[in-house]
Amino acid sequence: MVGGKLERGDREWVYLECFLLHYRNLIEFVGKEQRDVRKTDLHVSNIWKRIHTKPPAELAQIHAAGRKLWEKYERVDDRISRFLQHCTTLRTEFKEWEVGTMYNELEPLLYGIESAIRPARAQQQRLTILDREANSTATSVRYGPLIDGAELNTLIAKVKSTK
Repeated sequence: MVGGKLERGDREWVYLECFLLHYRNLIEFVGKEQRDVRKTDLHVSNIWKRIHTKPPAELAQIHAAGRKLWEKYERVDDRISRFLQHCTTLRTEFKEWEVGTMYNELEPLLYGIESAIRPARAQQQRLTILDREANSTATSVRYGPLIDGAELNTLIAKVKSTK
């Protein structure tokens, strides 16, 4: 860190850790085994009653796909949580994280959930903007009628200027 600002290499590690932390939480939400869901956990199986909304017709498929992600990234020796929790030697070992692939595996599941929560908005055209440093599950989503060409060009210019 120089002058209170993160240097480029440090920023990349911060973005990666942020992505992994939120990704793990989201795959737990959509894919954790039902028997392990505690009474206070928010889970794809129980959120519908809490928000008084009908679950999506494809809830079983969303959960099944979420379970595959949970098993792929959390039920293996080099699971995400081992790289995030305690200071261990594992955290010093190199691990290649395919964040683009991981994001693309999860995004359709989240969109299915979002569509059930906000059906009218799901019908509108979606524009997701990701730059190369947006290694986060907290991405910006704008809907077609809410943004015009001039605003889009301004937004793209801002993203390019931060690179």
